[in-house]
Amino acid sequence: MLKIKEDRMKDLEKFGYKKIEMYIGGHSFEVYHKNLFRSFGRFVDVYVYKTSRLLEIEISFSSENELTLCKEIDFIYDLIKADMVEKVVEDE
Repeated sequence: MLKIKEDRMKDLEKFGYKKIEMYIGGHSFEVYHKNLFRSFGRFVDVYVYKTSRLLEIEISFSSENELTLCKEIDFIYDLIKADMVEKVVEDE
C-alpha cells in the first residue's frame, strides 16, 4: 500500500487535491480528492483519506479510455518524486 507521509498531507493541495467531506454509510470522512478524468460517465478519481493517509484510486472506464488512464497515472510518480509517499507493508 502507498500512504502519504503524515507531515505532507497539506502539500496535496499544491498538486491540485481539494479537501472535501464524504459520507459513507452514515459516517463522515475528510478526504483529499482529485479527479483525473471524467467523460460520458467514466472517471478516474484519487482519494487520500485524512485519517489513514492511504491513496485510493476509483476507476470506471472502458477500453477506449485506457490511453487516458495511462497518461494520467503519472500523478503517482509526481507524489513519489516530491517525497510525499511511503510504502506500508501489512503483516502477513
